[in-house]
Amino acid sequence: MPSRNYFQPFRLSEAARRQLLDRLDANSAATRRSPSRKTPRYTFRQPNLPLLVSHPGGSIGRFLVYARNLSAGGMSFLHGGFLHLGTRLAVTMTDRRGESHIVIGEIVNTRFIINMLHEVNVAFESEIDPTQFHVGNPDKADTITENKDSESVSLPELEGSIVCVGDRSVELTQIASVLRATGLTVDECDTLGSTLDRIKTGRLDLLLAEPRVDGVPFSKLVTRARAETYRGPIMGLLREGAPPEVPKGAIAAINHPLDAVLLLTLVDTEIRRRHGKLDTIRPAMPPESDLRSAAAFARWANDARTAIAHAVVSGERSELITVAERLLQGGRRHGYAPITDSATQLLDCCRSNDPDRSPRAEVVQLVRLCGAVAPPIDADEADTSARAA
Repeated sequence: MPSRNYFQPFRLSEAARRQLLDRLDANSAATRRSPSRKTPRYTFRQPNLPLLVSHPGGSIGRFLVYARNLSAGGMSFLHGGFLHLGTRLAVTMTDRRGESHIVIGEIVNTRFIINMLHEVNVAFESEIDPTQFHVGNPDKADTITENKDSESVSLPELEGSIVCVGDRSVELTQIASVLRATGLTVDECDTLGSTLDRIKTGRLDLLLAEPRVDGVPFSKLVTRARAETYRGPIMGLLREGAPPEVPKGAIAAINHPLDAVLLLTLVDTEIRRRHGKLDTIRPAMPPESDLRSAAAFARWANDARTAIAHAVVSGERSELITVAERLLQGGRRHGYAPITDSATQLLDCCRSNDPDRSPRAEVVQLVRLCGAVAPPIDADEADTSARAA
């Protein structure tokens, strides 16, 4: 179900919504096949679509809207209020497999419909494949598919402060937009010096950096950040085709280009851990396990997120299978049941004979659980005692 923190300012019954959308489709039928349109436009009647809007002035609005149509480059929806042109937003859509996708866009047109209701046209920053969602045939108003069974998946609501470090690329700007849409405070730095100055100013929950910043490699950024006594998580952006260069002191890498759901899974886990709010996974410690090896596996499982991200970016399914198999074996040995179950699900998906079956949902779940793996409590106590001595 949609988040209760999302506001729906104008409600229509299903019959009234269908009647209104039918009328709008009929009125615009003459322009549906406009020669200026480069990609097909599909009917997309999805109610209760979660939308986060970055209003002028910096405030964030959370709304539920009625989607009307969808194309590779944008969409339109009905909203019970006025939104300014140029306003940036994030919309969360569920595809035919039940996987959620967060798409960033900008309002390019609005028009008044009736009462408080407006139609809003959005241009996406990056093109999507509209056919993976519950859409009708392109440019035909008489082929309506309204997805009544799929639940709306909303962006998480996060708290904390993040610094995005990079050369202000389009990709980094997009990432910063996604993070801000969740409620996080996001600063952007484009040099090593400005990043170190920001670290010195106070509270910082996570540092997110590109492979090179103003000619400085990520490894040097990590070293200098630690030298400034920053002990929080540092996350490196992993570019397609590049090796997973994640030095000691950095906790994870994420795939780049952007997979917003995987990004937010990693960020949410690390911020919760930093504030002691993470629901950790402890081992059951069966007879074949021991404190030292269970603690070592826990550390490796945390780091395995880097290997998973690299496998996703490189498209190497065999590499993904190798990591999942090791997690499955370690999870069984030490009694990490959630890891065992999640790794099994990912392996089943990867070994499926269905070429169209994507392991994305299983990857996101396993990454989230790997971030929550913790050593045995006795191992924590022993480590604390050793440091105290």
